[in-house]
Amino acid sequence: MKNNQTIWQNSSFRSLWFGSGISELGGALGTFCNSVYVYMLTGSELALGSMWLLYYVPSILIQFFIGPYLDHWRKKTIMISVLWCRAFLFIIPLVLLLLDSPSVWSIYIIQFFVGLLTPLYVPASQSLLPQVVSSNQLIEGNAYLDSLTRTMMLVAPLIAGFIMDILSIETTLIVIIGLFAISGAILFSVTEKRQLQIQKQAWKDELKNGWNSFFQQKLLFILAGFLAIVQLGVGASIVLNLPYITVVHGSSMSMYGFFMAGFPLGYVIGSLCIKYINVNNKPRWMLLCLIIGGCTYIINGVTSHVWVAISSEILAGIAMSIFTIWHLTMFQQKIDDNQRTQLLSIRMLIIRIMLPIGILIGGFISELFTIRLAFIIMGLITCISATLGLLYFRLNPIRYWTLRNLHDKKG
Repeated sequence: MKNNQTIWQNSSFRSLWFGSGISELGGALGTFCNSVYVYMLTGSELALGSMWLLYYVPSILIQFFIGPYLDHWRKKTIMISVLWCRAFLFIIPLVLLLLDSPSVWSIYIIQFFVGLLTPLYVPASQSLLPQVVSSNQLIEGNAYLDSLTRTMMLVAPLIAGFIMDILSIETTLIVIIGLFAISGAILFSVTEKRQLQIQKQAWKDELKNGWNSFFQQKLLFILAGFLAIVQLGVGASIVLNLPYITVVHGSSMSMYGFFMAGFPLGYVIGSLCIKYINVNNKPRWMLLCLIIGGCTYIINGVTSHVWVAISSEILAGIAMSIFTIWHLTMFQQKIDDNQRTQLLSIRMLIIRIMLPIGILIGGFISELFTIRLAFIIMGLITCISATLGLLYFRLNPIRYWTLRNLHDKKG
C-alpha cells in the first residue's frame, strides 16, 4: 500500500472489508436462526446454554494449541477455507429440513464444528489487517471492520425474522450458505504481503515462547485480564437476553430483535467516532468505558421499561467499541509480525475461556434465582474489577500508555 493512499483507495482493504462483512452477516444470521430454533423447540435457557457450550468448549481446546501453527500458514488461505467449510456445515440442517426430519442435534453439530473453525479464522483475520494497511491506519481499519461486523449483527436479526416469518427457515439456511460461499470468493482478491520464512521449532517450544512473550508485555497482559471480565458478561448475556425480553418484560420476538440490535447499533456509533477521539492514557479511558458497560448491566437488572433496556444496550455498545478497538490495536502494533497471529490466538483463547464460564454463571443464576439478579451480579463484577484496575494503574504507572508510544517503541 502506498503511504499517500487513503484506506478506501486500498483495493485489498476494500476486499477484506466487503468479504468480512458478508461473512459476518452469514454468521449473525446463523447465530440468530440457531438460537431461536433451539429455544422454540426446548423452551430452556440451559438448552440454549448447552448449544453455546458445544461451540466454545472445542473452540477453547483448538485455540490452546493451534497458535504456533497459524504464523506458518497464509492468513488469506485460512480464512477462505474456514468460510467454505462453514457453508458446507449449514447444508446439514437444510437437508434434514427438506427431508422433514428437523433435529436440535443438527444445530448442536453445527455449533461444535464452527467452534473448531473459529479459532483459525479470527486470529488470521486480525493478523491479516496489519499486512493490508499501514501502521498509522490500524485504528481506522479496525474501526471500519468492527463497525461493519456490528452493523451485520444489527441487521441480521431483522433480516432473519423477516425471512423466517414471511418465507421459511429453509430459505434462511440457503441465504446463509450463499453468504459464506460468496465471502470466501471475495477474499481471493486480497493481496497478502509475502512473509519472511519463519524457522519452525517444536510445537511445545513455539507454544512456550508465545506464552512467554505474552506475559512479558505487561500492559497488554493486564488489559487482557479486563478483556476476560468483558467476555464473562458477554457469555452471561448470551443465555439471558432472550428470556429477559420475552419472559421478564413479556415482549414479542420483534422487541427481542430491537433489543439485540441495540448493542451493535451502539458499537457502530462508537466505531465511527473513535478515530476522532484523541486522549492520553488510553488504558485508563478503556477502564472507564468498562465501568460504563458494567452500569448498563445493572440498569437492565432493575428497569421495568423495555425501551430503557434497549437504550442501555446502545450505551453499552458505544463504550465497548472503544475498549475493544483500542485493545486490539495495541496488540497489533506491539507484537512483531512473526508472532502476531500466535499472540492474537492467545488473546482469543482468553475470550473463549471466559465466555462459557459466563454462560454457566448466567444460566445457573437465572435458573436458581432470577434473570434480573444475574444482570446485576455481572454489572457489579465488571464495575468493581474496572475500579480496582484504575486504582492499580494510578499506584503503578506503566510506560507507553498511548498507541503512538507503543508504535514508536516497536519501531
